[in-house]
Amino acid sequence: MTLNSILQVPIANAIFFCGDRVERTGNPVIEKLSDLQKLSEIVVSKFGSSINAWVIEASVFNGPFTVYKDFISSVNQYGEPGSYNPIGFPASISTASLLSNCIEEV
Repeated sequence: MTLNSILQVPIANAIFFCGDRVERTGNPVIEKLSDLQKLSEIVVSKFGSSINAWVIEASVFNGPFTVYKDFISSVNQYGEPGSYNPIGFPASISTASLLSNCIEEV
């Protein structure tokens, strides 16, 4: 193993937004896909070790359902969108801000 292979500079970023929660099914595949660390390993295995893999879990859940309210400003108590106003590209700006904050942490 060479020093270059150890200190490889990432050439891309992959962002994976987790979906709804499914826990304690007894199914090993579902359990593996419910583990954030395992998900990041899967993302890296798909794109290669020269990427930064960012696995994002929603901060809000309605039961087992994911609610990403940072991307849609109008959601009800269940996480269902009330409306969406694309002016200013709020979802894109939220994603860019998220990635910028992640890179600052590295």
